[in-house]
Amino acid sequence: MRGRMVRPGPPAGLREARWLIDALQQELDQLNPLGRSVVRVRRRRAWPEPQPVHEVQVIAGTLHATHRDADLERAILGAFQEVFDVLEPIEPSRPLH
Repeated sequence: MRGRMVRPGPPAGLREARWLIDALQQELDQLNPLGRSVVRVRRRRAWPEPQPVHEVQVIAGTLHATHRDADLERAILGAFQEVFDVLEPIEPSRPLH
């Protein structure tokens, strides 16, 4: 009799970082008028280093950001920061005119 194939859940690091992704995604969805954003997290091998890195993609309408880092939390924050920088540009300290 064959055993059932059990699909493994997300890695422990991703389960622990899920609250961060959910909080940032909720904030992004409130700022973005184009609707709900999509977040993809992958673990990849980085070239030329043989150590795997986390690749986080954030897609919000026409905005797209990808950030890679060995630390999952830094990869998440980096990808979201790129999108937030476009949606909320830093206001200059003096008028431009």
